[in-house]
Amino acid sequence: MYSNKSILIKIFKFFGYLLLLIGLSYQIQRLYKKLKIEPEIFSKESSIQSSQIPFPAVTVCPPTNVKNEAWNPEFLRLNNLTVNDLRGASLQTCPNHDMYMLYNDSDVNVVDVLLKSSLTVAENINHCGINKYWVDNMDCDKLFIKSVTEFGICYTFNMLGHDLLFNDQVSSDFDTFKRTKIAKTWDPEQVMNESRHENDTDPPTWSLEHGYLSNVEFVQPAKALKMQTLLINIIGLSNDSFCQERERNYKLMLHLPNELAQISYETIDIPFGIDDNILISADVSQNEESLRSFKPDKRGCYFEGEKSLKVFKSYTKANCEYECMTDFVNATCGCVKFSMPRTKDMKVCDFIQYSCIMTITDIFPRSYYEDQDNQKKFSDYPCGCLPSCTEIKYKVIKNERRNKEIGYIKGNYLLADIKVTFADSQIEKTSNYVTYELENFIFDIGGLIGLFLGSSILSVLELIVSIFRTIKNYTQRVRNTLTLRNERKIEEQAQFRKNRRSVTTIYSQRSEMVELEVVDFGN
Repeated sequence: MYSNKSILIKIFKFFGYLLLLIGLSYQIQRLYKKLKIEPEIFSKESSIQSSQIPFPAVTVCPPTNVKNEAWNPEFLRLNNLTVNDLRGASLQTCPNHDMYMLYNDSDVNVVDVLLKSSLTVAENINHCGINKYWVDNMDCDKLFIKSVTEFGICYTFNMLGHDLLFNDQVSSDFDTFKRTKIAKTWDPEQVMNESRHENDTDPPTWSLEHGYLSNVEFVQPAKALKMQTLLINIIGLSNDSFCQERERNYKLMLHLPNELAQISYETIDIPFGIDDNILISADVSQNEESLRSFKPDKRGCYFEGEKSLKVFKSYTKANCEYECMTDFVNATCGCVKFSMPRTKDMKVCDFIQYSCIMTITDIFPRSYYEDQDNQKKFSDYPCGCLPSCTEIKYKVIKNERRNKEIGYIKGNYLLADIKVTFADSQIEKTSNYVTYELENFIFDIGGLIGLFLGSSILSVLELIVSIFRTIKNYTQRVRNTLTLRNERKIEEQAQFRKNRRSVTTIYSQRSEMVELEVVDFGN
């Protein structure tokens, strides 16, 4: 009876310990999931100096893409263009798609024609200035560059240059992007004297994740200092003589200096005969380094260097989406729109193929690069365009307009003054972080072991050592047993060979004796 009771106790202890181990394993799995698989991300609000982020890139797009002068025979001859070239290039930026059927010339380099026939910076911008001061003799070419957009040729302030914006594979049509240095103090005299197009060998002074380099006199892009203002006096020319459907107003877009202006951005229409005072600010969000150990799809963003793009050097969600749409259009139509960021081997759609672009971009599925309904896995998408782990979003906080007096109308050219001012010295920053890290995981494991097994980590270590010692002793005994068996086997084999030799010797001796007896008998 006593022995049966002892067996029952042992069985009860075994299943009890088994249940405790199962419970402990389940809780450890939950903690590991919290640590590595589904992190709990928290946010905290703080403020930073506005000088830690760049002033936005400001892109101004005119209502006229091909200036009226370009249609003159002499202009066409000097620039090696034809009327069909101008028609083909102008129609790709004209909203009236029904005009496509009137044109059938497909051999047109759209970007080259637009660059030759578009208005110069001086023809669009009467004068400009920074830091609240108009600079009468300011060469606006020092502040603005020609940029290729869906609107055609636009003019951009504070854009990264070609060598910082694009990889080597980009098409040569985007060579118009040049780097411009701006004094970090926004001093107008310094900018007038020193601002210039940088050499391609100059090192970058800013990155989205790490901010600005210290101890540099000139930076590019310019910093967002409080009440620093970009002043633009634009000229309102007559309507496009070929594309009458164009709006008369200029369009203004704010975007990051390492992104191209896109039609998807919120645009500000600039009518003529007004003063437009635009106050802007920005919101910054950043994921802290504690999130880097998680996979991008778990933390919901990419750190710098984690995802590369074919055309752009800097990863942002907008750049990734733009490339994604370009690849989608190229795969569907066999060509891309002239303004799309593309590699050298991609063909620009001609006039006949342009209808395919219009159809595809209208129906382009956003889920091709973004999971809106959480129905698909991150790995199912060919692009995987997550946000950057550091994001800057510019916003217009106030837009004051007043009509100009009649004295501001200059001949047939209507003028508009634009002032873009960064309003704040302090901006809001949202930092995302995780509170549950490796040390918390270790502490919780120790608590669970104490709760489930009544032991400490030291006791567990002692148990592990004891188990290893037991295993070692067992393996040693097995090894000794095997060795002893081998030795016995060897001895038995040796004895067998010895006995065999003895038998052979006796047999040989007896054979010789028999032979001798036979010989003697014969004699």
